[in-house]
Amino acid sequence: QFYYHKIDLAENMLIVNEQEKATRYYDSAFAKNKKPFAKDIFNAFIANINIQHYDKALPLYKRLLNLGIKQSYLPENEKMTSFFNTYSQQLNSYKPVTTFNKALIDTLNKLFAIDQFHRTDYTKYKAEIKTDDSICGIRLLNLINKFGFPDDYSIGIESASMLDHHFYYIIWHQGTSRQTNFTHVLLNAVNNGKIEAHTAASLIDKYYGSPVFSTEGVTQLKYEKENMDSCCYVLDFTKATKSEQDLIAQYDAKRKLLGMESLEANQKKAIFKYKKTSYIFPQYYWGGYNLYRLGSKDFFNQYPFWKMKNINNDINSK
Repeated sequence: QFYYHKIDLAENMLIVNEQEKATRYYDSAFAKNKKPFAKDIFNAFIANINIQHYDKALPLYKRLLNLGIKQSYLPENEKMTSFFNTYSQQLNSYKPVTTFNKALIDTLNKLFAIDQFHRTDYTKYKAEIKTDDSICGIRLLNLINKFGFPDDYSIGIESASMLDHHFYYIIWHQGTSRQTNFTHVLLNAVNNGKIEAHTAASLIDKYYGSPVFSTEGVTQLKYEKENMDSCCYVLDFTKATKSEQDLIAQYDAKRKLLGMESLEANQKKAIFKYKKTSYIFPQYYWGGYNLYRLGSKDFFNQYPFWKMKNINNDINSK
């Protein structure tokens, strides 16, 4: 909980552009956790680059290299160029120190290939996909029991988001086909620092098909005929009724147990992330509803949570 609390404080500083304060919270978190998540190391690295603390950014970047980061994942800007120019000799001679389990990586890749094989046509291969999901779920569970839950340090960074591992999709698909239940495994992995809490929560929500932690509580509703990327509405917590406030409190209590922020604090980060910042925040699921295709703005009155507010102007003005 200490680690997640410090990371939450750091992210709250990032969204108000207090980057130097954010770096101090990251320092505190990393002092207590020797294996922080890749996305947190990345955010600390970017913050130090932005405030031109290149000496502090260097060891953070080396840690990212040890986890297999690709330089293409980094933003391109003047400060980043200055950092690489300053430490070009050291970085060119640096040999990453990895702790990857190659046998585990190979097996996970094979399972992921099976998971994806029939997903070219969900209608045609519906039965085959269900069988594949069953096989992959059981084999993945056995693999975790044997090697422990795979993390950034055992299999490395696999995507620019630094939040996704390919085998997460196998767990995600267990909810689609109602196969192996990974809830207990995911909760243990969170407690042992093997998976980011928000990611685990979203996988658990997916399995049960209804909100447990309300990882889709930040919702983007679209009413755009042409530009479907335009951000429109999010939940307005100030207009929640008493019963809705009680529901929010129930979600927030469950989220706190897992080390996550409240839904309202979560929303602030999601809006910040939508502005295409270089920082990496946990995955937030925006694209739940397309009002234009539904054909009516009356959908606002049918939505089972809270009334909405338009944030398009907020995002475009910052």
